Amino acid sequence: MPNLTMLEPKSLTEAMEFSKTLSQSGLVPDAYKGKPANILVAIQWGYEIGLPPMQSLSNINVINGKATLWGDALVAVCKKHPDYYGMKEWLEGDTAYCSVKRKVKDIVEETIREFSLEDATKAGLLNKAGAWKSYPKRMLAQRARGFALRDAFPDAIKGIITTEEAIDFPEEAKTSDLKVVNAPIITNDADLANSIVDALTDDNKAENDIIVEDEQTVKVTYELKLLNNKPSETFDDIDEVIKRYKAIMIAVYSSPKLQPETKRTMLKDFEHINLELIMHNFPEKFISEVKQQRLDYNKALSVQAKENQNGQ
Repeated sequence: MPNLTMLEPKSLTEAMEFSKTLSQSGLVPDAYKGKPANILVAIQWGYEIGLPPMQSLSNINVINGKATLWGDALVAVCKKHPDYYGMKEWLEGDTAYCSVKRKVKDIVEETIREFSLEDATKAGLLNKAGAWKSYPKRMLAQRARGFALRDAFPDAIKGIITTEEAIDFPEEAKTSDLKVVNAPIITNDADLANSIVDALTDDNKAENDIIVEDEQTVKVTYELKLLNNKPSETFDDIDEVIKRYKAIMIAVYSSPKLQPETKRTMLKDFEHINLELIMHNFPEKFISEVKQQRLDYNKALSVQAKENQNGQ
């Protein structure tokens, strides 16, 4: 087995050249295409918190001019800290709590933060369509988690907040220059991947996320993003979105033409580019269901990949 080393710039000059090359690639997120300076800043942010360059581009998002991290990545950064001693989350009535433990010298300190339904009401979050109305308890837990991690590990996080929290900022406070970063689409056979999506795609697409039927009625639709820059699909019914989401997962997993490694990457990318839709609109039971389904597929595909290697 060859010894593979990570491709990582070692100097500012190398970083600039590296960023320029990445900006010209079709595999980087749309927010970074043709913007080597933004890539350089994202890589530097990743360096500050311990993320390699490619993980930085997948997990660092710029919202309202500030760097943010997907919630899972924020947890991962803290868990890598040598003084991390565990995290616990629980709910008491309408209040979510999160406890984060950190060793300071020879003492393990506990940081507990909370976020209540009253806090969400004051912030105007319960008036937002989607997750805050569908499953507020889960959203309360995410907010408490973000506060606890930031307060317990400010040196590790460097002031970065979660993308999920930043998404809830008022629309007028968000910048339009850099959108929320989607994970890069990495596949060994783009044509095969496109053919799968083509087979699942129809021509019935809405032109806007919100359709105004008259001055009094607003109809909300849901956007499902597809792989390999295919046009998004829109739906009026969240149940139809979930049904479609599952169908695409099955199509990728069942394809006889794609290698197991390619399928795993596509399934992860598909979840990542639709994370905002999932977290803000899917009912809670389906969030766990689709995430668990991807994990089950990944395990099966890992076994298939090993069997293929052993058979060579």
